[in-house]
Amino acid sequence: MNAVLTNLIAQADRTTVERRFEFAALPQGWGTVLALAGAVVVCWAIVWMYRTEGRRGASMRVRMVLAAVRCVVMLLLAGILLQPVLA
Repeated sequence: MNAVLTNLIAQADRTTVERRFEFAALPQGWGTVLALAGAVVVCWAIVWMYRTEGRRGASMRVRMVLAAVRCVVMLLLAGILLQPVLA
């Protein structure tokens, strides 16, 4: 009887917890494809607007840095909308 109890305690000590990073609101099927296409279109539109803007005092390099920052912020917001969780 004592050996059975010891065996059960040893098995309880070996249990492991699996942790995964998941997106709770990730669309399924074609929704994923449309979401990715939408993100690409939004980033392309941001870069296009900054390239065609003829603002005085801002060089092309500065405008592209601003476009990159705006794209990163938009992608971070999209990531937040997908509701990341640690499961």
